Amino acid sequence: MPQKRHAIGTLGVEAISKGGIRVERLEDRVKPRVPFPHRHDFYQILLMKTGAGSHAIDFKTYKVAARQIFCLKPGQVHAWNLSAKAVGLLIEFTPESFLTPSRGLNFGALTDALPDCFRVIKADDYRELWRTANKMASEFKEKNPLFEEALRSSLENLLIHLSRHASIKAAPAPGPSKAQDFTALVDSNYARKHQVSDYAQMLGVSAKALNMQVQRLYGRAPREILHERLLLEARRLLAYSTLNVSEISYEIGYDDPNYFTRFFRQMTGQNPLEFRKKQRTS
Repeated sequence: MPQKRHAIGTLGVEAISKGGIRVERLEDRVKPRVPFPHRHDFYQILLMKTGAGSHAIDFKTYKVAARQIFCLKPGQVHAWNLSAKAVGLLIEFTPESFLTPSRGLNFGALTDALPDCFRVIKADDYRELWRTANKMASEFKEKNPLFEEALRSSLENLLIHLSRHASIKAAPAPGPSKAQDFTALVDSNYARKHQVSDYAQMLGVSAKALNMQVQRLYGRAPREILHERLLLEARRLLAYSTLNVSEISYEIGYDDPNYFTRFFRQMTGQNPLEFRKKQRTS
């Protein structure tokens, strides 16, 4: 039977306060609070100790296994289906958790660089990560004086070690670069501004200078990053919402649905309705 479709608004489940950190044992969350594909406005890191099942994140489904790490970023659409005896730890925190660079690192950028899913090869390495996360769970539950500061310190330490195991070679610079500012602006303005020149103006640089900085950091042109973000949102809405093609085109800033259809076909090789049909029959 085809899965029931829902609007995919941003869902802050038991929303964390801005800058807050929440840590829970997966045993309390095996049955998801939102039992259909949805997205949050905060980060989620899931450390799996035991269990089986699947976790779908933005059109890719991963098998769940021991020593697996899932790293969800704000806005990603996901849904999990876990075995009843799954054991893990779930850490949730907002982008505001790292208002200022710490230890010479930009922890928001470091978290964004983590892959959606990876596995820690050595059991001893995973035990060390688990100890840190487990200590965070105890801190969150007991809420002793200064527990927020203890959680933030432990989270920063955990992110550093996760980046090592995920083989992220270069640590993001402590302050945001124009290229990093560009991707952040794209994420919040892609539905209103479709031209790279708009972002260059917002950043106070020329389009040529922005192109050079983005190419240097990401190895891709700004236009490519902008188009990929537009396409990702279009695919999410086609797959998971009940909006029709015209409504989706308006949602992501195309006044002419025909122009949106041409853009989608150019990017994917199929029209929006073909993509939707394939997603709903797969």
